[in-house]
Amino acid sequence: MTVVAAVPLALAGWSAIRISQSVTREQIGDAHQRLAENLAESVKAFDVEEVQSLATAARAFDFEHLSPEERRGAHSCGGAPGAAGLRGPARAPGTAVHGQRERR
Repeated sequence: MTVVAAVPLALAGWSAIRISQSVTREQIGDAHQRLAENLAESVKAFDVEEVQSLATAARAFDFEHLSPEERRGAHSCGGAPGAAGLRGPARAPGTAVHGQRERR
């Protein structure tokens, strides 16, 4: 008699576990989707800000009247591999750039 009662109870438990796992997977997938969308939006905002910064810096240099040596200096990024663009102003160690703490 106990076995007869245990079978439906085991089936109900198994069904509850499967439903719970399915809901948990769906919630995790939704959370990952939201995280990816937020990250993509942050990267997009960063890129827009950097393009605006580069455009402002490019307008600040009068490239037509710079000597060849000054042009090379304006376009270099300290010789970092794969780096290109304008070098920003010199800054003291520990000072912030764009409101961020310096990385160490």
